Amino acid sequence: MNELVVKGASHLSFYSKENMSEKFISEVSAIQDLLKEKIGEEKNIETKNELKNILEASKPKSLNNFINLDHGIFSLTPHELFFIRNSEKSLWVDFLLHRYRFKKYPTSRKVSSFPVHVCIEPTAICNLRCVMCFQIDKSFSQNKEYIGYMDMSLFNKVVDEISKNNCKAVTLASRGEPTLHKQFDIMLDKLHEKNIFDVKINTNATMLTDKLIHSILKNKVAVVVFSVDACNKETYERIRVKGKFERVLKNIERFNEIRKSDYPNSITQTRISGVAVENTQNPIEMRDYWEKYVDQVSIRREIPRWDSYGNKIHNKEGVCNLLYERLYVWFDGTCVPCDYDYKSYLNLGNANNNTIKEIWHGEKYNEIRKIHTSQTRKCLEPCNRCNFGID
Repeated sequence: MNELVVKGASHLSFYSKENMSEKFISEVSAIQDLLKEKIGEEKNIETKNELKNILEASKPKSLNNFINLDHGIFSLTPHELFFIRNSEKSLWVDFLLHRYRFKKYPTSRKVSSFPVHVCIEPTAICNLRCVMCFQIDKSFSQNKEYIGYMDMSLFNKVVDEISKNNCKAVTLASRGEPTLHKQFDIMLDKLHEKNIFDVKINTNATMLTDKLIHSILKNKVAVVVFSVDACNKETYERIRVKGKFERVLKNIERFNEIRKSDYPNSITQTRISGVAVENTQNPIEMRDYWEKYVDQVSIRREIPRWDSYGNKIHNKEGVCNLLYERLYVWFDGTCVPCDYDYKSYLNLGNANNNTIKEIWHGEKYNEIRKIHTSQTRKCLEPCNRCNFGID
């Protein structure tokens, strides 16, 4: 695996099997041809200019930036490079346009017509009690107000609106373990049916079955993130309380076996994502252990999330990019800007009563954006206790 430095991210170490320095000339040439064709057809001036920016980034003078994470005009991450190399060419332009907006709109403080990314929470319930997670806050995890499962009628309503507005990115996860939802496979069917191609799942991998693995791969989920913080039983079970290392390893091995045998041309990428909470967690050991099972290994800095409302107020200013990038939809329809706010102090509205678009452009969300951009974040709870957008 190659070690990559991801600027502006919370990664301590990020390893990928994708060779970012390799000059994939044939893919770049095909991308340029498709972009030129689309530019000629596009009627919307703003979209046309965005396509021109991507085309400019792919030209020889920018090629190193385009594939080396230098964050010039536009550059490809391992996830994006893998998608292009393994997906149908007919998806390439839409995918690149979506990823361009995902990166550029937040930094330019542009409020798009619809969220670039929607995070849907199938359930707020989790079967583990990880030491760094808010699930150990009993006022949350043992309070019926905060926990439950998303009704499929609400899920279908949200996904239909996402599809109608040409949003291509959905993450199935948030405060709970998504695979606990008994209709999780049906959720994946729905997303695939609606041509939402940048789907990510965050899972602790404890509940994976052959049926679920086949559903994930059949429905061409883009990324499956296995939340695992160690490469040995003792450390893993000390951090992921109630988890069993042998079971998780067996499930990830099985996922890899099925992908290789039944879906050899799969576009689904796999990633181990760990949180650095102990000095004993060695990124090199993590990479060496897990690289035979997954495509990427990531070790992230710990964010003090388990008590978002009790962390020290920092009195620092900075604009959170998430406000211009995504919307979280809890299992009960409650919408918030971020899952750091796991008790919904910043409740923006409810998807049962309003559309996602109405909530995205609503007075509450716009007021939060105004507070951040006017450098008065220190007055907003719990943003005044979170360092995202500051460090």
